[in-house]
Amino acid sequence: METPEDHKARLARESEEQRAAIRQARAASETAKKKALSEYRYVPQGHGAILPIVPEKGVPSAVGTDGMTPCIGVYFQVGDDECFVAHIDSETTNDSSKERWESIRKLATNTRDQFHASLLAHVALPTTAHLGTLRLVVNRGDFSSCALGWGVNEAFKKMRDHNYVFHDPKIDKNTPNLEALAALRVVDAVEGTGFVVDKAKNGNDSLVSWGFGGGWTKQGEYGVKGFTFTDK
Repeated sequence: METPEDHKARLARESEEQRAAIRQARAASETAKKKALSEYRYVPQGHGAILPIVPEKGVPSAVGTDGMTPCIGVYFQVGDDECFVAHIDSETTNDSSKERWESIRKLATNTRDQFHASLLAHVALPTTAHLGTLRLVVNRGDFSSCALGWGVNEAFKKMRDHNYVFHDPKIDKNTPNLEALAALRVVDAVEGTGFVVDKAKNGNDSLVSWGFGGGWTKQGEYGVKGFTFTDK
C-alpha cells in the first residue's frame, strides 16, 4: 500500500514528467517554426528560375540563392503569381592588368545584351506593371560583380523605355580603381553573398540579404543553366 510520503513523491515525479513533456513540445514547436522561417527554395549558381510566388503546400514560400562572390543575385516579378530568381555568374579570361578594364567593359556589355535578349525571348518577360520590382544583390567591391549588375540594370532600362539607347560604360584601363568602380555602380542594389524574398508571407518584394552565414537553409535546387556571361 502506498504511503502518504510515497504518494506525494509519485505526484511530484508525474508533475515533473508532465512539465518536461510540455517543455519538449514547446521546443519542438519553436524548432519547427524557425525551420519554416529559414528554409528557402534554392537557385544554384549560373541558374535562373521562374517560380510561383505561392508554392504548393509543404514547400517554402521564400526564394533565393547564396554564395555570390563575385556573382550577383536577381529578383523580379514576372506577373501577379510568378517571380524570376537568378544567380548570375561570370567567366573572365583576361588577367593582365593592361587588359583588365577592357575585359570588365566587355563583360558588362555582353551581360546587358544577352540578358536583354533573354527578356525579349520571353524567358522571363516581366509585364510593364512589374518592371519596378527588380532587385539586385551586388558585391560592390568586385569589378566583375558590378559589371554583371550594370548589364542587368541596363537591360531593364530598355524594357522600361523602348526608346532608351544603350551606351557602353566609360572605363579606361588607366582610370583609378574607385572611379572605374563608380562607373559600374548599380542603382538600388544591395550588398551581400546571399538573399531571399518571401512575398507570399510579407506581401511585398522586400529582399533580405546577408553576408557569409545568414542562417537560412536551402531546400531543393530550382532553375535551368544559362546565366553565366563572359568577356568574350
